[in-house]
Amino acid sequence: MELSCNAWTGAGKVTGEAQDPAYWALQRPLESGPKLLVAREMNLRDWRDPKVGWGVVLAENATIPTPIKNLIAARKAAVFRYLTGSPYEFILLRNYDAGKDIDLTAAPRGMAPEALPFYLLIVGSPDEVPWRLQYILSANRCVGRLPLTGKGLENYVNALLADQWPAAAPLNPNRAVIWAVDHGEGDITHLMRNAIAAPLADELHGDDQLGAGTLFLDGSQQQTHVEHLHSALRSQQPGLIVTTSHGMTAPLNDPGAMALQLGLPVDSARQPLSPQQLLNAWQPGGAIWYAHACCSAGGDRESHFTDLFSRDSPIGRVLAAVATVGGQTAPLAIHLLGAENPLRAFIGHVEPTFDWTLQQRATGQFLTASLIDALYGYLYVKKGDVECPVGYAFREWYLTTNGFRAQYNINLRQFNSGQDTENILLALQLAARDIESTVILGDPTVAMPGLT
Repeated sequence: MELSCNAWTGAGKVTGEAQDPAYWALQRPLESGPKLLVAREMNLRDWRDPKVGWGVVLAENATIPTPIKNLIAARKAAVFRYLTGSPYEFILLRNYDAGKDIDLTAAPRGMAPEALPFYLLIVGSPDEVPWRLQYILSANRCVGRLPLTGKGLENYVNALLADQWPAAAPLNPNRAVIWAVDHGEGDITHLMRNAIAAPLADELHGDDQLGAGTLFLDGSQQQTHVEHLHSALRSQQPGLIVTTSHGMTAPLNDPGAMALQLGLPVDSARQPLSPQQLLNAWQPGGAIWYAHACCSAGGDRESHFTDLFSRDSPIGRVLAAVATVGGQTAPLAIHLLGAENPLRAFIGHVEPTFDWTLQQRATGQFLTASLIDALYGYLYVKKGDVECPVGYAFREWYLTTNGFRAQYNINLRQFNSGQDTENILLALQLAARDIESTVILGDPTVAMPGLT
């Protein structure tokens, strides 16, 4: 039996004929050594695992509200500070307890002093801790934001600490309500209905456990007034709510009035949903709400898209008017998360969303598969005994930006060499920005309860 070894003598390969290989092998049993433990599979859904972890991010000089202190103590959380105004404000977070500055993107995951937890809760308004930091963190962590104060903050944290939402509004996780406004072909609501609401409804209706409890208020088949949504939520008490519609951005000439209704879903009669009237009819009771609409999660003082449109164009005027409101969280999310029986999580957009980000122009294919997976394929599936946190459910949605950015860099080089890739560059940039500005409001560890 000839064997070859990977020695090199300068004179060709080194081989040798094994002499009585069985005798050699049998007379030389392997020495007993320490047994290696099989590496434990890390379950990234389990925020309690110290190699995964949960932490809080606040502005550098912000006072920690009492409910958040209680939450930090109960979860033994790591506390990080946003370095307001520092040249490193979008590079590092400061952990004063550990005496370390932690890199936002390359730090190891977990609860060790040099690590950054996989689950992070930003506490504060976008004026205190900007949306941009949340965008960066969401690229490789599961991030939520709690912009509440006073009684609303107390309501939410109390529900979170008890790990159950008040029973006054009983939640049924096997029920879902999808409300899709559709103003017909040529309007973006028609595309949102087709790319998001209808495919999700198909998935839920096809599920043996969820199908009978899924109510699709389809704007292509019927009027979808806010009263219809009120009635559906009150009767169904759903675990999941998904709405697709225009988001309110008016009046353009009155920033104060706009702030009070920024991003509110607008129905088929072009009336905005009133948070207070909704709460008079229904209490969230721990539901999870995804709203695909312009500014459904809030607005920023500086839009990604300002330089894309003429200031005199309809979109340009909207962008300029929203910027005058400054960094803020949308009022619907504030009301629902801070309600007496609060919402678990609200997911929406800080910026406008565009038709090019929902559909591939070259083929007509919808670009929302990862979003449907987040709302159905992940949110409703346990891994062992661990339910899927909402932050983890949206991981693949955020990760699609990596592909868009890689494609962008390739097409940018082609553009610089004289090829006509201008429209491709625009579509890729829009899609990446759209996904980036999808934000989770509420704690990223909350999950759909009571799944079997």
